Amino acid sequence: MAEKAAAAAAAAATAAAAVAAAAAAAELAAQPTTGWGRFFYHNGARYEGEWKLLVPEAPVVVEAEKKGKYTEGGYGYEGMFDNDSMHGDGVFKFASGALYDGSWEENKYLRGKYVWPDGRSYEGEWQDNKMHGLGVFTAVDGHMWEGQFFSNQTGISSVRKAQFGLSLVASGAIAGTLLDGIHSRVGLQIYQLFAVNLDLGPAGSLNTSLAVPPLLAVFYLVLGTLFLLADTYTPQSPATAAALERAKDPWVLALSVGCLAACLHLSAVLYSSGTPFSTISAVLALASVGMLWAFDRTVQGVVLAVVCALGAPAAEVVLLHFVPLWSYPSADAAGFISWVPFCYCFYTPVLAVWTRFLLHACQEDGTQLKPRA
Repeated sequence: MAEKAAAAAAAAATAAAAVAAAAAAAELAAQPTTGWGRFFYHNGARYEGEWKLLVPEAPVVVEAEKKGKYTEGGYGYEGMFDNDSMHGDGVFKFASGALYDGSWEENKYLRGKYVWPDGRSYEGEWQDNKMHGLGVFTAVDGHMWEGQFFSNQTGISSVRKAQFGLSLVASGAIAGTLLDGIHSRVGLQIYQLFAVNLDLGPAGSLNTSLAVPPLLAVFYLVLGTLFLLADTYTPQSPATAAALERAKDPWVLALSVGCLAACLHLSAVLYSSGTPFSTISAVLALASVGMLWAFDRTVQGVVLAVVCALGAPAAEVVLLHFVPLWSYPSADAAGFISWVPFCYCFYTPVLAVWTRFLLHACQEDGTQLKPRA
């Protein structure tokens, strides 16, 4: 008797469970799959707007859809969504105070205006959240530039990098070698391996080595590439924008090369006249400051000038230790001339001008940034 009662109770429980499951299914089917609401997340974030069920069998799993507002900490986005991604028109405010207002595609900027906390702004096309395509950049002081941007830089596209690099190599091998001859003419350095003496006619002779053109080609290429990379990461700086603009003028390039030749000639005259090295160092230090002010004025330019003044002589000492291509008869510092680092220092801003000039010349389709009234 007890067994029959237990079986009946189990059957009744099963039937009740089936009825409850059917009721739950009916209730779930009756629930909407889209709607409007507020969602609060465990991390403090909040979403307010339209939504849709992501998994119909689990109605607590939803995603943002169409128009809504999402906030988390100091960040906030208000605009269009699609499949839980920012997609369409919307405004994103950053905790830093920066703001992007424009169109989106799967959480990435597409076309719109980005404003930095300090007031700089860029309005135009984007790719992978980088300024890429036609756009207008406005500096803090209100100056505006418009033109073609390439991956956050006002510069060179990949299809022209070969031309850019070859131009640096050629200029180093030719112009660099001729400028180097200013010092070799007064015997500052004596070439020992692969030495040659070239007759330049009215300009005199050039004492050099067959190893000098390739070495200077590498020097120009390395320093020019460093300037390209440095300018890439500071395209919004007013000083960088101004330096890029000045470098478009071929007369500025010609003047910078002329000033470089004059500074090298001055050091050669002081050396040949027996001027104390400390005095030469002081004069060339002032020349370095003047060259940096006249032709660069950027933070990255000063940093690279210091790096070059220290790194290039160090590399030269190491090279000459293993391969004695040349020597310094009047060396006063570990086989080196103590004031030569200043020559590398005032050489750097001229290479900066040359690099930026090539940057404009090698831009894709000839597109260049230009001032905008």
